[in-house]
Amino acid sequence: MDWGLQNRLARMISPRSHNTVMLAVDHGYFMGPTRRLENARATMGYIRRYAERMDLAGMTPQGTLSSTGHALASASSAHPEILVYAPSGGTFTVDLSKSSGRADVEWMNPTTGGRSRGADVSGGGTRSFTPPFEGDAVLYLNVQAPRAER
Repeated sequence: MDWGLQNRLARMISPRSHNTVMLAVDHGYFMGPTRRLENARATMGYIRRYAERMDLAGMTPQGTLSSTGHALASASSAHPEILVYAPSGGTFTVDLSKSSGRADVEWMNPTTGGRSRGADVSGGGTRSFTPPFEGDAVLYLNVQAPRAER
């Protein structure tokens, strides 16, 4: 992925500015290629899928949760959800030390909008993740409440 597009996508979840979603469709000019931004309808559809599933109003930027620096989290809920953007793809970490339950893992490929299920992980520490495809990636973690001991 070219630097210009990667930079713009990385700014969609900014831990510094606390803006959770920014989608610039056209400012009259672009500094760099606009591949993938030309199809704004598809891009907004990918975002909408998560907006309909998650409590976005209850989420806040939590850049320190991920080594990518781009994470939204609803850590205060009974079932925390974490959405991480990895602008460069590759292996990255997510801090799940405040979550003791099992987390369902889902990957989304921003190039195609395709989603795939990953292997569940347990909370209680920092976990490493590697997308099952090349390029930038979105990771969705839905932490389940720990099972009560019998």
